[in-house]
Amino acid sequence: MIAILLAILIFFLFLEFNRLLSRRSWKKKVKEYIHGKFGAVPKEKEWNDKVT
Repeated sequence: MIAILLAILIFFLFLEFNRLLSRRSWKKKVKEYIHGKFGAVPKEKEWNDKVT
């Protein structure tokens, strides 16, 4: 009984770890795409200097 619960727990931990890794790589790909299309986000100081 304990072995089954442990196996289920390990399975769900593996799924959660896999989900986090895929989400991180997805965010990285989106960030690279935006950077490639529009350039880098200006630093806050640069942004304020250009606006005012």
